[in-house]
Amino acid sequence: MSQYTMIVIGNKNLVSSSTRDAWERAGIELQGPVLPPAFEMRLVHAAHGVLIDATEDADLMFRISEQLEAASVPFLFVVTEQQGPECKGSYVLGPKPKHIKEIVEELLRQYDSGVRH
Repeated sequence: MSQYTMIVIGNKNLVSSSTRDAWERAGIELQGPVLPPAFEMRLVHAAHGVLIDATEDADLMFRISEQLEAASVPFLFVVTEQQGPECKGSYVLGPKPKHIKEIVEELLRQYDSGVRH
């Protein structure tokens, strides 16, 4: 059973089955992906953080990030492993323990500092 829940916002191919399985083994349930136009704040009521596909429409992602910021919900922009080398500065949403750890640690830092990104 998962200890934590993350909402994933992006296209339906953002989370592979191997990624979902690895996160589940780490005690984290990935809910979604939720298509950006379908995102509603009520979806995050029990979530510990939100992972947003960095390759989605910038205006839509900006609006979502503003809503999350206003509600003090930790979030990060993520890419898949295949996109990783081209998208510097983003966190990789993949099955590797190192990637899971990087994302979780940054979300925990956001809880501590109140700074979201």
